Amino acid sequence: MASTQQPLTVRVEEAAQMLNIGRSLAWRQVREGRWPALRVGDRVLLSRSFIERLVAELDPDHTADGAEENARGVAARSFSSRTK
Repeated sequence: MASTQQPLTVRVEEAAQMLNIGRSLAWRQVREGRWPALRVGDRVLLSRSFIERLVAELDPDHTADGAEENARGVAARSFSSRTK
């Protein structure tokens, strides 16, 4: 029986698709060291679990005890204050 397990890593372009953002923004996050990347030869890979955790931090349904405001703060820091 074949395994249906997803790969542990995704390409930067795939991560951008998963997050519904542009490829250039995803590459900028990697290039500026905001997203941990694994370089294998000429490929740049991101951990699928990292992408999933990033989304979970931003999703109020996954935050503890109504910490929606904290989740919004994480979103703002992730994409705006780090670009300064």
